[in-house]
Amino acid sequence: MDKEPGLFTMIDKQTKKPVVGHDNDNLEKVMAMEWICDKNKLAYIIRSEPSSLAFYCGDASNIKDLLPLFNMVILLKPGEAAARERLTSRTNNSFGKTKKVQD
Repeated sequence: MDKEPGLFTMIDKQTKKPVVGHDNDNLEKVMAMEWICDKNKLAYIIRSEPSSLAFYCGDASNIKDLLPLFNMVILLKPGEAAARERLTSRTNNSFGKTKKVQD
């Protein structure tokens, strides 16, 4: 889903405008942003799925708006140690790399 163009947008909480060049290592900047999923685009992707099974993996600031698109929701939540290790070692995303942001 992260690779779907325009599906997710980093938004400034105050201005509600897209953030350009956000810094995932700066806690103050991270806290000032929201990760928003385009509900209409997600609904289109789900409707376009040839099978009746679709998975959404991840989280968004507007997750409560997205839940009605699904018939069933299963939450898989790793323990703190596993979550920290995954954030620290992943290579495809810079969010959550620092201990300060993880905390």
